Amino acid sequence: MRRVYSKIDRLEAFVGMIGASVARLEEQVSRAEAELGTFPSTFRKLLRTINVPAFFNKAPSSRSQGTSYEPPVVFRTEDHFPCCSERPQV
Repeated sequence: MRRVYSKIDRLEAFVGMIGASVARLEEQVSRAEAELGTFPSTFRKLLRTINVPAFFNKAPSSRSQGTSYEPPVVFRTEDHFPCCSERPQV
């Protein structure tokens, strides 16, 4: 029974780590949306078809010019489940 409890404890720790990782990513996405704004490409295409070019001709803000993308550090499932790290070649 202790072995089962140990596995449950490790699984809870793993789920906690995943939750923290997702929370960090959500925070980064929210920050990026606040800084750069969001406008789905579907709406952009729709507005272009109805001839609203002035909206898209705005000069880019100085903040977005100096900002470079840095991918977030994300966990790797293979690091926590080594038995499942072999994936079939597609």
